[in-house]
Amino acid sequence: MEALKAATTHDYEVYSFAKKLFPDESDLVVVLRAILRKKQISENVRLNAEALLRKVNQETTKKFINSGINSALKAKLFGQALSLNPKLLRASYRQFLMAEDDAVDTYVEWIGSYGYQNRMLVTKFIKETLFSDINALDASCSSLEFGMFLNKLSQLLSLQSAEALFLKTLMNNPIINKFISAEDYWIFFLISLIKFPETAEELLKNALVTLPADANYKDKTLLLKAIYSGCTNLPFSLFINNEQLLEIRECCKQAIKVTFAAELFDTQNSNKKQNKKPWKKVMFNV
Repeated sequence: MEALKAATTHDYEVYSFAKKLFPDESDLVVVLRAILRKKQISENVRLNAEALLRKVNQETTKKFINSGINSALKAKLFGQALSLNPKLLRASYRQFLMAEDDAVDTYVEWIGSYGYQNRMLVTKFIKETLFSDINALDASCSSLEFGMFLNKLSQLLSLQSAEALFLKTLMNNPIINKFISAEDYWIFFLISLIKFPETAEELLKNALVTLPADANYKDKTLLLKAIYSGCTNLPFSLFINNEQLLEIRECCKQAIKVTFAAELFDTQNSNKKQNKKPWKKVMFNV
């Protein structure tokens, strides 16, 4: 307030000083609006506050400012729950509105920023903030834009539901618990399948390579069957077209056939060795 009293209307130093106090433009706008709502302020303060407000509006988009204002409270609440700086959450909400990333890329970004353990809470934050923004008196976007963001949110929620079922199927499997029980491994396995379905065969091979050296073909077959079971629960809506998921399932089937054939071969060889008589005993019987 003192700086506004002393400054000239177009004083750049005042703007720089205000930015230091309120690095986020949304916070600065809230403060300036609060000053202008006061009845007893000098003409000089009013003019300077209006000038600053105009400058902020000129240099920043309405979507950026309003999304920051409308997400501030939720960011503070969820920041406490996640032990994170609310500024980071506000930035994620702004990016959700402004970036052209699809649902999968957005999800990967959140996992990278907050850790896979917090992915559900971050999605919940975005969901609640988006609805608060939609119902705000001064919303960030038009109804048409919000429609697109709601569709993106729906895709994210669908992805998380599919992920939960996929993980439940795998984590309840004894062979998975024995060899590859890390949840984050399977989260990125699933994301890679959805994002790059053409790499399904390579992903399956990598999963087999992850097994310990003493794992036999039976273990490999059981692992592939567990993955196939998880893939059968995935919805077609996660993929660009139905053929992508069908090809992934077929890829799993073919991999299972290969390891199962190798398993049968090993079993037959083992049985032959067990049934074969020692040469001395054979000669004695003759």
